[in-house]
Amino acid sequence: MNRQSRRAIAAISILCVFGVGIAAVLLRVRQHLICAHAQRATDEIQHVEIGTSRACQIFSEWQKEWGSRLTPHGSCDDPNHFYMDINVQNPPYIWPGCFEQQGGRMRTLTVRGLCGLFEALSGKTVVFMARIEGVHGIVTRKFSQVFTAVPDEGPDEHVPALLSATASTFGVRFGNIWRRESAIQQQTLHPNYLVFVGTTRVNADYMPGARAFYIDAEVGPDASKADSERLFRFDLSCLTRIRPCSRQDLMPAVSDQYEIDVRHLATPAQR
Repeated sequence: MNRQSRRAIAAISILCVFGVGIAAVLLRVRQHLICAHAQRATDEIQHVEIGTSRACQIFSEWQKEWGSRLTPHGSCDDPNHFYMDINVQNPPYIWPGCFEQQGGRMRTLTVRGLCGLFEALSGKTVVFMARIEGVHGIVTRKFSQVFTAVPDEGPDEHVPALLSATASTFGVRFGNIWRRESAIQQQTLHPNYLVFVGTTRVNADYMPGARAFYIDAEVGPDASKADSERLFRFDLSCLTRIRPCSRQDLMPAVSDQYEIDVRHLATPAQR
């Protein structure tokens, strides 16, 4: 190989490294912007009051901030029902293709290897979802949810786990979640809200077959403003750090409340 060929290869290599570096910077900037916007949205939802806050005002503010990522359904002052959704993910296009079975072990490993490289450049895999519902222009329900991929150290697990953090309210008494066995126990401690921490299996499009570590808060219509705001508080700062997020990182107040409940509900033999 002559000197001119070596110089050409070196120049191409430098350009490739430079291009990858620029792409990584742009993807990381995008990740930080999404997380900053998501934190601001969860902070706003935290202080939205059911039966008082104006749906049209929130819609106007979100439209300016989220643009095409905000999907309204109906008119914000509809006398029957209105709702608007935010649904955004980082890196773009990584779910569900990166975590579904690809029809062969080699193909699956190849796809996940490429996705792992993409994630290394762009930061943590994150999905942020939010919804506000209203009737006659008054908010009747609010909902915030964050998904992120975390390592699963289980000996039989071969894909990352899904970490899910959710806070929501209901106009009727807690919907289906109220029928859970632990919810019945929680009635004796705080009948107007429920908190859950646990592990399940994912059967949705995001990461089918993976384990899911979840933390949930369900706030009923009779909960106090202080309890509602406390349980709707998210801390998304862990999404931009190197170390994986935990349930306590994302919803510290819900995690603390759950630990308090576990201690209070423990039987004498367990104490």
